[in-house]
Formats: sequence, C-alpha cells, structure tokens
Amino acid sequence: MTVNSILYLASLLTALTIIVTTFIKIFKVMRAVADKIHEFQEIMEENTMYTLKLVILNEDLSLEERIHAGDRYIELHGNGYVHSIYDQLKKEVEQQHEHDTRIN
Repeated sequence: MTVNSILYLASLLTALTIIVTTFIKIFKVMRAVADKIHEFQEIMEENTMYTLKLVILNEDLSLEERIHAGDRYIELHGNGYVHSIYDQLKKEVEQQHEHDTRIN
C-alpha cells in the first residue's frame, strides 16, 4: 500500500464518519421535534375536551350549540357525567320536536 492509498482511505473513513454523525444528529433533532409535536397535540386534545365540556354544561347557551358540542365530545370519545348531560339534552330536543309536531 502506498502513502497515497493510505491517505485516500483515511479521508474516506473521515468523510463517512462525518456523514454518519451528521445523520445521527439530524435524527435526534427530528425525534425531539416529533416528540414536541406529539406533546402539543395531546395538549390541544385536552383543551378541546375541556372547552366542549364547558359548552355542554353551560345552561346559558342554546340547546343547539350544546348538542353540537356534545356530538363532537362523543366523537372524541368523551364519557362520564358530561356524556349523561348530553344524553339529557338530546332527550329534551326530541321532546320539544315531538311537542312542536303535535301542535302543527
């Protein structure tokens, strides 16, 4: 092996090391960004659920608004006490609709 061959091989190994190190650093940054995006999505979903709960439970709002929020709440797999309130609201609307059709 000549000196030029050894220098060429050393340069090649150095370049490969730099490339691999760069890819590892980029991967770590992309992973950190993906983790932050996931965390942000979880926070947004939590805030959405809280907002929908507030709308459903707010008696000052119209039934239509509250039921619309309840529909979305159920789509997002909401459950528990708020789900039972939503069911009551749907019954109220059905009763009003039946009452209105009887009158007409």
